[in-house]
Amino acid sequence: ITLTINAGELIYLPKGSSYEYTLHNETCSYMSISFDADIDMMGQGINPINASSASVNGTSVLGNNHTVSNFVVRATGKNSAGLFGDHKGNITDLNVKNVTVNGEYKAGALAGSVYGNVTGCSAKNVTVTSVPYATNGSFDGGNHVGALVGYAAENAKGIYSYTGNIVEDAVVTCYRDLGGFIGTLQYGVEVYKNHIRNVTVLVDQVTNYYGDKAANAGEVAGR
Repeated sequence: ITLTINAGELIYLPKGSSYEYTLHNETCSYMSISFDADIDMMGQGINPINASSASVNGTSVLGNNHTVSNFVVRATGKNSAGLFGDHKGNITDLNVKNVTVNGEYKAGALAGSVYGNVTGCSAKNVTVTSVPYATNGSFDGGNHVGALVGYAAENAKGIYSYTGNIVEDAVVTCYRDLGGFIGTLQYGVEVYKNHIRNVTVLVDQVTNYYGDKAANAGEVAGR
């Protein structure tokens, strides 16, 4: 089952937030999401797609070399921030451009976290910022932040790969665990044949301070 996204429809998609729909009173999950046009959000704010649905597995995103541009994402607490929030499945040939992402935990212009392969995608002219969230009278988080993907999740059964992706003109800021490409790179993930140009990585351990931490900051990956 494929959900096709046309120009002008993206702003309505995050409201479902789980890639699911009702068919004859049964809940079904989309096997794939396909973009069939470039989408200019004209500065609108959107919620991360699938930001809190941990139950959906294996949903492939097919960008078909289209671009989603000019949008702002905001997520709070432990919700991941990006065009996609916590995504389980592959993302292929999807570009994001002129993007501002503001989060408090995992954050990236394309996705906050991905359990899967990311191939042929790009993030250009993006600003990704994550500040610690309040918890029990203190703060935590503000970590796992990258220009493309914040958290490249582990694969205990094989290998996930990040191949042929591009990051250009990006600024990444957070408390710790940040990179110009991926914030945190877990085990079972390979990264090769990607291109990173003009990326600034900034550590901010002043905003919502919760102790001096290892920065784990890098041009490609932080941790």
